[in-house]
Amino acid sequence: MRSSSWAPASAVVAKTATDSSSNTASALIVHSVAEYVVRRHHVIPIVWDDMLRQMTTDVVRESGLPALGVELMVWSYVKDIYRFVPYSQWTQFAALFPRVWIASAFKGAFGETLTVPNARWHLENNMAWLSVAREQRPHFAEVRGLVLTGWQRYDHLAALCELLPAAIPSLALSLISVTFGAFDSK
Repeated sequence: MRSSSWAPASAVVAKTATDSSSNTASALIVHSVAEYVVRRHHVIPIVWDDMLRQMTTDVVRESGLPALGVELMVWSYVKDIYRFVPYSQWTQFAALFPRVWIASAFKGAFGETLTVPNARWHLENNMAWLSVAREQRPHFAEVRGLVLTGWQRYDHLAALCELLPAAIPSLALSLISVTFGAFDSK
């Protein structure tokens, strides 16, 4: 673990005010929060990957996130995961983070006005994740697990979408499929 002291996010932003890279500022803010969590709560922070996707390996490394032991949560809610998280991105992530989590969704990921989840789309996403996990596993020390997310709303002012009672069939289908590693409609 790095021995640098925690600084409030405002201090980190001020420190990087001369740096025109918003990626660098973002990485330093995430590092500041992650370092606080490690020092104060003695847990391993998990960082969602989308903030890091546009950053170079050097920016992420220099931010200190990998040295803190932060673990990465890579998410995508579609069938074609490599379209949103290309193979080259996985190579970069593997060079920085030895352990990775993956995230799919059982509800709420396909539109804020939907009332019932499309279980087929979620099943396809989960099956795609199992395939990606098998393919990417050799590049990481560990693929920690698959997190099934269930979006409730798209922002704090939005109406609720796909309420849990309507999503239970999709949740059950997703859980059974990822538990057994396959789905057979028969």
